[in-house]
Amino acid sequence: MLEQADVLIVGGGAAGLAAANRLSAEGLDVILLEGRKRLGGRIDTMHDPAWPLPIERGAEFIHGKPPETWRIAEAGGACLYDLINQHWVYARGRLRKRDDFFAQVEKGLAVTEKVGEEDLSFDKAVKRFAGRADKESRRFARAYVEGFDAADARLVSSRWLAMAQAAADKIEGERLFRLNAGYDRIIKVLCTGVSNTGAHIKCASVVRRVRWGGDRVEVEAIHEGERRIYHATAVVLTVPLGVLQLQPGEEGHIAFDPPLPRGKTDGLAMLAMGPVVKVLLRFREPFWENDVSDLDFFHCPGAAFPTWWTTLPLRSSVLTGWAGGPAAAALTGKSEEEILTLAAATLSRVLRVTRSTIDRLLAGAHVADWHAEPLSRGAYSYALAGGSDGARKLAAPVGGALFFAGEATDAAQAGTVAGALASGQRVANEVLRHAAKKRPRSR
Repeated sequence: MLEQADVLIVGGGAAGLAAANRLSAEGLDVILLEGRKRLGGRIDTMHDPAWPLPIERGAEFIHGKPPETWRIAEAGGACLYDLINQHWVYARGRLRKRDDFFAQVEKGLAVTEKVGEEDLSFDKAVKRFAGRADKESRRFARAYVEGFDAADARLVSSRWLAMAQAAADKIEGERLFRLNAGYDRIIKVLCTGVSNTGAHIKCASVVRRVRWGGDRVEVEAIHEGERRIYHATAVVLTVPLGVLQLQPGEEGHIAFDPPLPRGKTDGLAMLAMGPVVKVLLRFREPFWENDVSDLDFFHCPGAAFPTWWTTLPLRSSVLTGWAGGPAAAALTGKSEEEILTLAAATLSRVLRVTRSTIDRLLAGAHVADWHAEPLSRGAYSYALAGGSDGARKLAAPVGGALFFAGEATDAAQAGTVAGALASGQRVANEVLRHAAKKRPRSR
């Protein structure tokens, strides 16, 4: 089957849908191909009447007030609320509230501002610039880098961390918000826009090959076992970094014919995809409130799941466990049963209840291993030491044929929905500018 459009968009997450909205609104014929049977990408919200709140397998928080996300949320009439954002740390056999949690993190991250022209990994920057008296702040910052950024502290770029922190400061990034109705409200608003402008969405269409060069681009996809060919003047690739980095023979690999140019492959090599394993547990009662009534975020250094949170300020019987970076790498690929066993063991130790109590009170569970997802291959991106320019290289168009978007292409807001949305707007503008250059001038 052969189909044609002005622009093909590969990937139906936030970036792809944002680009489709803008391009189709400008009158271009757009076909969006999504490999999953659903839209949203790494926004994956489930609604189960047995659960008190939406189940967020993927993105859950809005970090600060990025206009890209807030504009869409407000257009969709979403209800957003602040998190209390207080942190507890497990040490010497008990949980202790740490009002200085972020002050310690910021103190530890200050070494990233001292690397100068030599872009060191975070661990190397700590060894070179941190004083011996800063042991606790170094430990807090390292845990933050590996948890929040899903990065390996031995590999991540210090310069990139400093850039990300500076960008977060501009949007009140220390504040956290949730969408009361679920993060998929963002996707629903984007889908409504796409539908209203006439773009064509084709789910369960896994792209296998992109042939480019000359005036036309050809994309080969598999839809329910059937090979389909699409032609367009340009293709916008919004698939996750982990998919673009797959090698021939690996499931989900996209072949480019001719191969991507050196500048693009250099950009891909400067970035890494951070793994995340997330577990959501619904209990019959919030048993932890017997000891700590205001438990919010709590951290368990060295545990299989180092970070947990409740649903405060909304009270419910749901706990979420989070492992990012090396902690997630140690979990990825394990069975759901193994992961739940490790999660229960962590809670038993930290909340000081027996395993039998946890097993008896557990009423429901969901596990998300984003590295094991064939169409994601990780949760979100970070720059390797010496690779702080990787996002810019990855974002650069290749002629007028190949355009790139997704959170990994946004250096300021990598790893966030806001970064994905911003990249979708950016790439749409690039396509429109190129299309305008090709139009014949009126006499």
